[in-house]
Amino acid sequence: MKIRFFLVIILALIFSCSQKTTSLKKTETKQPPEINKTKQQEKIPFDYCTSNIKQGLYGCCTKLTGDCQLPRDTNRCKFYAVKRTIFIYEATTMKQASIHGYWCDQIKSKLVAQTESDNNGCFQIELPVGEYSIFVFEEGKYYFLTTSNNFVINRATVDSNKVTKRGVRIKIASD
Repeated sequence: MKIRFFLVIILALIFSCSQKTTSLKKTETKQPPEINKTKQQEKIPFDYCTSNIKQGLYGCCTKLTGDCQLPRDTNRCKFYAVKRTIFIYEATTMKQASIHGYWCDQIKSKLVAQTESDNNGCFQIELPVGEYSIFVFEEGKYYFLTTSNNFVINRATVDSNKVTKRGVRIKIASD
């Protein structure tokens, strides 16, 4: 009799533990609505910029600032379009620039062109066919966010009779 009672208690404990584990798994896979909302807001990549050129680059210059740690507080993590000077250099490798984090104070490749994004962050620039590096002038230095597999900084390619969409992002946020 005592053994049956003992077995029933053990089975009840095992059953209740497995139910809790199952419910924990369900809640862990769901993300809070605020995080999903913030990711959607970040995906608003300012696609409204258009071009009227025949060959070159266009896009939007945006800036992300603030405390962007998860869960993101949309009141402190700001993502918006900015007006900045954009420099287009020949494809520049890490060795051709004096780099400090995501900043360069000296670039040793050839400057090809420069343009200004408008108040909506939109820019466009006609360029010959080729590979380029894009830098944004921010806080008195040249800013970049990405490098390619062969260490070309902020790579952008222009093909014959095509306009390449290539936005640039300044990310000065903690995450």
